[in-house]
Amino acid sequence: MTNNSKNLCLLGKTGTGKSATGNSVLGWKAFSSQSSTTSVTTEVIAHTAEVGGRKVTVVDGPGLVDTRLTQEGNMQATIKMVEEIMLTCPDGYHALLLTFRYGTRYTEEDRTVLSALKTFLGADFVSKNAILVVTCGDILEHEATEEADAICSSSYFSNWLAEQTGDLAELLKEVEGRAVLFNNVTKDARVLETQRTKLFKALDNLENRGFRYTQVDFQASARSRQKALVESRRKKIYADVKRQLDSISARLNNTIAKSQSSISDVTSQINSIEIFQRQAENVRKTVEKEDAGTGALKTVRDMVLAQRTALDNALHNLKNLLEQKKRQQKEQMELERRRAEMLRQYEEMERQAELIRWEEARKAEERRRQEEAERQRIEAEAKQRQLELERKLAEEQERRNRLEAEIAARRAEEERRRDEDSCNIL
Repeated sequence: MTNNSKNLCLLGKTGTGKSATGNSVLGWKAFSSQSSTTSVTTEVIAHTAEVGGRKVTVVDGPGLVDTRLTQEGNMQATIKMVEEIMLTCPDGYHALLLTFRYGTRYTEEDRTVLSALKTFLGADFVSKNAILVVTCGDILEHEATEEADAICSSSYFSNWLAEQTGDLAELLKEVEGRAVLFNNVTKDARVLETQRTKLFKALDNLENRGFRYTQVDFQASARSRQKALVESRRKKIYADVKRQLDSISARLNNTIAKSQSSISDVTSQINSIEIFQRQAENVRKTVEKEDAGTGALKTVRDMVLAQRTALDNALHNLKNLLEQKKRQQKEQMELERRRAEMLRQYEEMERQAELIRWEEARKAEERRRQEEAERQRIEAEAKQRQLELERKLAEEQERRNRLEAEIAARRAEEERRRDEDSCNIL
């Protein structure tokens, strides 16, 4: 870019005379223009002309507030437009011309446009790179001539600038007084040349201070552009996320409302909530991806976080309940085990007692048998003794009988012998 080459970019809302201003700067009807609240320019256009010994390139694009686009579409189209503007003049711009229509109030729409421009181009682009071009200078000139003490339009414009208050006064302060009046309907060559001269004077003032809007400045505001784009989608993203979270919340409530009487019931609910957690985590990742680190979706992220917290709390409570039921089951199983052990011990005691009773009965029977055998033995021995006694008595009796018989025999023999002796004697 040579010293005699000047790049200018026209910025402003629809209907402020951007394209007409571009024509006045270039000195020919390069851009289509008309007095309308609908943007005539629908794409970024650049035209170049030799103006006062300078090679001047003027770049124009659609108005920032275009009623033909939706909010999200408008934001995307505007960012794309600004990117195209920077690509049109890769070396940057000597000045960014902000257009404002004389005779109108500085409205909320104007504030919105300026705020958007600061978002797209950087918060300090107005103070460093902007020149305020007040259009409809023909109206101001007419008002100046209608004054009782008619004054020149230049003085009238200076007085008008000094009289401004509020946001417009703040804008004039921010551009450090770099404001020029443009009459875009006049055919007077002197007027056209004068207003171009004043514009180039302000332009030289910026250049002398070393200010020029470059790709470096544009890239420095990339994050704010991304944030603005995200904010333009925030309503839709919020609605989509809320719909998904409402679905998760409804299913969570239905899940918790189910029976929790058994471990399998609670385990099933935990599994369901863990599925909900993964779904909520996917929603969170989607929000983080959409947010792209801009922080524009903080309220949406907070909403997702609140749902995650509700899921975490529900899961925590269910896990505590599961642990409680497991402890109860373990205690019940331990109780059943103890009962079974006590029953086993009781049965073992009964079995042992039965064995003892059986052993005692066996021993008693054994003793009875022994006693019976002993009794029978004693009786047998007594009987044997009785028989032996009887045998002996019989033998004794027989011996006695035999002895008596012998005695009797002896007596008879003696008697016989006595008788014989008696006979013999006789």
